[in-house]
Amino acid sequence: MRPEDGAGGGGGAAPSWSLIAAVSELSRRLPASRWKQRGGRALAATVARLGGSAVVPVTLRDGSIVVLDGRGRTEAEPFWTGTYEADTVAFLLRCVAAYGGHVVDVGANVGLITIPLARAGATVTAIEPVPENAARIRQSAYLSGVVDRVQVVEVALGEAAGSVTMVRDDGMGAATGNALDAAIVAGPGGRRAVVTRARLDDLDLGRVDVMKLDVEGSELLVLRGATALLADQRPVIVAECNATLMPRYGHSFLDVAALLTPLGYRYFSFVSGTELAEQDPREGLGDVVAVPDDKVARLPARVRGKGSWTG
Repeated sequence: MRPEDGAGGGGGAAPSWSLIAAVSELSRRLPASRWKQRGGRALAATVARLGGSAVVPVTLRDGSIVVLDGRGRTEAEPFWTGTYEADTVAFLLRCVAAYGGHVVDVGANVGLITIPLARAGATVTAIEPVPENAARIRQSAYLSGVVDRVQVVEVALGEAAGSVTMVRDDGMGAATGNALDAAIVAGPGGRRAVVTRARLDDLDLGRVDVMKLDVEGSELLVLRGATALLADQRPVIVAECNATLMPRYGHSFLDVAALLTPLGYRYFSFVSGTELAEQDPREGLGDVVAVPDDKVARLPARVRGKGSWTG
């Protein structure tokens, strides 16, 4: 993808592209500040209103090139700081080394985890229902030179095949962003689109070693559509399990545990980027690493047991 492809804007786009790219690069060199992202989003929105583009390829600190919209809530952090969930990416890469090289990134958004994983050598299936987000992953895979290690599957996952209306956050006019099932959104929300919904069990993904799951509260629905895969392949699962949004579906982490525990899964939360603590299932438990019992000994982190340190 050349800079002008997907940049947005018309005749005034080139100067604005140069401005926003230069300011973004300078920002990533400066110390972190809680005002940096807020001010950066406003600047990017102003550039877009003047006819330029707020969308540029950003070189993250790990060398990955990701096409980002400086106006987006999720994208603002890497756009203006050059990093995004570095501890999570590092942990996933250690899991790849321990368990195998195929990661399924469920809820891949614009590829902020997919691209760094692929650039580091993993094979990634990025599952993302929002067309604009999926297109951005493909662009970034090309720019980062990892097209051969990234497969984009443009569907929403659930417990049954069909379709679902998604509402995408378009704050400050962002071209990409997080999306929610319209059924749990109060009010008109942002941009709406009807997308295909599939079961993970019905996708031909081959061997799945590690799964990253970030689907804005619908984690249980995705897992219900993946029971055959979970029983047969038993991947390690790094899941957000959104405690705020899950109740809108009538679920909690206890429902997730009711599905996974009979398959021999145990649950861990992050103490730090390199330390985990084992947890008993409870409502509100989130940011969970779910690991089959026979794979716990290979967890690539120091593991705090329920009563002592192990590992």
